[in-house]
Amino acid sequence: MPTDSRLCQSPPEGPIPVKLVSNVLMRRGWLALVFLCLGCASAPIRKSDLPVLAEADRRVLAGCYDCLLEARAIYERIGVGRARSPLITRLFEAQILIVLREIELALDWRPAVEQARALAAELPRASRTAANDVTTPIDGDRVLALVDLVPLDDYGSPVAARLAHRRDRTERLRRLPEELAWLDSAPLAPAVRTYLKMALDCGYPPGPGQPRRRADWKPDLPPDAPPLLLYRRAICGVLTVDALTTVRDRTPGFVETAGFVGRIAVAGIESTGDVLTALEESRAFYTRFPESSAATYLYATFHQAVGDCPSALRAYDETVALQPAHERALVALTVCLSDLNRHDDAIAAASRVIALQTADARDGYYWRAWNLWMLTRLSDARADIERAKGLRATMQIATLAGAIEHDQDDLGPAERDLTAALAMPGGGSNCEAAWYLGLVYGKRQSWRPSAQWFDAATGCYLTRQAEGEAAREALEARVVTDAEFKARQLTRLETRIRESAEQRSAAAYNAARAFILVGNLDRAGQLIEVAALDKSMAAPVDQLRRFLGSR
Repeated sequence: MPTDSRLCQSPPEGPIPVKLVSNVLMRRGWLALVFLCLGCASAPIRKSDLPVLAEADRRVLAGCYDCLLEARAIYERIGVGRARSPLITRLFEAQILIVLREIELALDWRPAVEQARALAAELPRASRTAANDVTTPIDGDRVLALVDLVPLDDYGSPVAARLAHRRDRTERLRRLPEELAWLDSAPLAPAVRTYLKMALDCGYPPGPGQPRRRADWKPDLPPDAPPLLLYRRAICGVLTVDALTTVRDRTPGFVETAGFVGRIAVAGIESTGDVLTALEESRAFYTRFPESSAATYLYATFHQAVGDCPSALRAYDETVALQPAHERALVALTVCLSDLNRHDDAIAAASRVIALQTADARDGYYWRAWNLWMLTRLSDARADIERAKGLRATMQIATLAGAIEHDQDDLGPAERDLTAALAMPGGGSNCEAAWYLGLVYGKRQSWRPSAQWFDAATGCYLTRQAEGEAAREALEARVVTDAEFKARQLTRLETRIRESAEQRSAAAYNAARAFILVGNLDRAGQLIEVAALDKSMAAPVDQLRRFLGSR
């Protein structure tokens, strides 16, 4: 290795020459570098490597996952032999940031932790502080213990795993304020120390006796903070597109921002109609991080939101392969299978949800009961819906319970469940519960309440039909960025309108027949004309008209 006497002096007092480092990144000491000389016979770091090292330091502050991988590769390539010791601290810090990013992206971070642990064993006894003084060594194990406290991603990780992660660290979390105080003075690079502190601050609310945070709370950062830190701030708490796109503008390779912008876009598809943004963001995230359960889950959610259950199923399967206990993916997969009338597969998926024994078990019981009901396996369906009711009855659960009980001719429980469903929030638009109550009273030959509930169901389905027609009109007038999405949504609305119209006519026919039996011929005549709007019912409607005319 060639000798350069300028590198064999005592350790420099300040960072490397400004011409090698961006002025923006030099501000506020975000980039604090020091090269240690381990002997004057030959320089540990060649002069020709200094610009490359400066670029690696810039890549760290640029902050994207690929940037961090590139920086680590440079440190590893240059940091060999006698140059290993001067670069081991930066290599350890880059590895810490990679571990944190993999946690945030729901990647498997365990191999990266093991690499960091090996690097921690190599850290020198003396290291730098923010002021570039050679003082206290970095306690790598203590840093890694703090990294281990960072919560799991709440999108790609199962709820049970996140709860277990926190429960297993309860004792250490009680000492978190002390550890954060230590971190404030730990001899890490300022940006690395700040990033880790933000990850912990964002992951845990203030402790007892500390002021509550506003819902939109974000950690404070100076205006000249590097993209690395702007990103960590942007994903803390409430997500906003502006904060995430600012990071991407500063570092165009920040693909992981697509995962968070995509969540916002997918959630807003129905209201904005902007499927193109949701598609581009979720696809970009999925393409770069196919081994992230957050990426596969987002991509699946996008496809389900636009009515493409076959594509959604593939991505949900990938999510479950990565995270077998991902209860939300399993529930969504069950819903898609149910929509596709793949009842046996849906029952198997629902059974997996139930086996997890999480809060989603109620949804598992509901959907298993629904699919069993569709297969007319009424006893099994009844057993499952009773379990769902025992966990907490919702309007949907009470309605399905009443339908199953009706089909079993168990009319007392059916009446109670359907009446309870109609009394719950949203019950006024529960056409199915009104329909089944009409059937329950019809089986009892209690024609007056039967007529009233079928009449109510007629109005309910008419309202649902009108809402579908209004939504279709609005969608037809809207400029939508994706023509295929618009066509698919229009098809879904047409199906909803047609089914609502068919049910409206059937309810009106049943109501008219019951009103005839109780002598309310005027209302019966009005409802017969509503039933007649469905041409497929022409024969029974004509028969009922003749019967009414004979009274």
